[in-house]
Amino acid sequence: MKKIGLTGGIASGKSEVSRWLQQHDVPILDADLAARLVVKPGHAVYDAIVEEFGVGILQPDQQVHRAKLADVIFNDSAARKKLNAIMHPAILDWFERESDRLAAAGEPFVVWDIPLLIDLGWQNKVDQVWVVRATRSQQIERLRLRNGLSEEMAKRRLAAQLDPQLRENFADVIIDNSGSLLDTYQQLERLLKNLREETHA
Repeated sequence: MKKIGLTGGIASGKSEVSRWLQQHDVPILDADLAARLVVKPGHAVYDAIVEEFGVGILQPDQQVHRAKLADVIFNDSAARKKLNAIMHPAILDWFERESDRLAAAGEPFVVWDIPLLIDLGWQNKVDQVWVVRATRSQQIERLRLRNGLSEEMAKRRLAAQLDPQLRENFADVIIDNSGSLLDTYQQLERLLKNLREETHA
């Protein structure tokens, strides 16, 4: 099975690319979904998080209150490192297990949708890295419109991200999302056609 790592900076259009691929019957494994699943009660990650951060980060129904947990780690880099050390191995394990399940079902390829693919050093876990790119001004504008951020806050969000050039250095494929959506879709059609030919799908 061929594994494609899909990544991109905030407001680059990665989610739109992922949505298009899903609509064209490409199996997508999503990092946000994985992060929600591994913190459910009964999972070892859940127990480790409660032990580390206390019952104050739980909702009345005993689920992890993700917003409260985010508040705890937001300004505490040591706490953030501890949380990442708990969660990231479990998330990677989930991706590997789900990929094995899809391969056993006969799927020739799968897309790992992971915003932090390069940050985590997981580019070596996939066969190809696809990076979605937009211009910085487009990202700022999208953050302002989509997230209701001021221009200053949008710039700060971008500044906290991995340098786009560093991300692109790891790319096997760059999806340019700085033009129209039609342009992006045409790039994806070509990529998907090539991928299906390579894997005889």
